Amino acid sequence: MQTGCTQHNYRAELIPNGNADRAARVNKLFEGKSSSRESKYGRIIYGGGVNVGDLLLATTAVNVEVDLFGLRAPRRIITFFDAENRTWAETMGAIRSSFVADGPVTLVLERES
Repeated sequence: MQTGCTQHNYRAELIPNGNADRAARVNKLFEGKSSSRESKYGRIIYGGGVNVGDLLLATTAVNVEVDLFGLRAPRRIITFFDAENRTWAETMGAIRSSFVADGPVTLVLERES
């Protein structure tokens, strides 16, 4: 996924045959069948794909908590990263901080209807 910058808010452009592009094409096969619900913020779609023009608002990120005295083993903590008004490097760093073992990365996107 590539993005275009709008005042440090990032809009998606899908790289042909990239992960996001392939996921979006698969998702179109199931269009209308994904679980969703209405909220005061609009429609929330679970398991939806990224579309061209989506605005990235937030993502999950993983931090490692280390006990400086060595009494506890380091542990991985999944956090919420607000991507608005952040640099591209900060936002991509948050997305890259996750490993497959951490589970899926969640993106919060705004989409024009």
